[in-house]
Amino acid sequence: MWQEELLDEGTYALIVAVAGDGTKIYRPVNDKSLRGTVEEILKEYPDARFRLFSHDYDWSVFKGLVPRERVY
Repeated sequence: MWQEELLDEGTYALIVAVAGDGTKIYRPVNDKSLRGTVEEILKEYPDARFRLFSHDYDWSVFKGLVPRERVY
């Protein structure tokens, strides 16, 4: 499942696409798969709209709650 891929070391972003019929597509991506993933989605859903959620590491969110070595 795509949710498990979110924790893969190479994953840095999640593409969310919504097709004209309302179908939602979720694809984790790495720096080498971003363009190919968009092209793949467009083949099946040429009218899709896209949003990119990128990994943003901000230690301040976890400071005092989780040890630094457990944040990746």
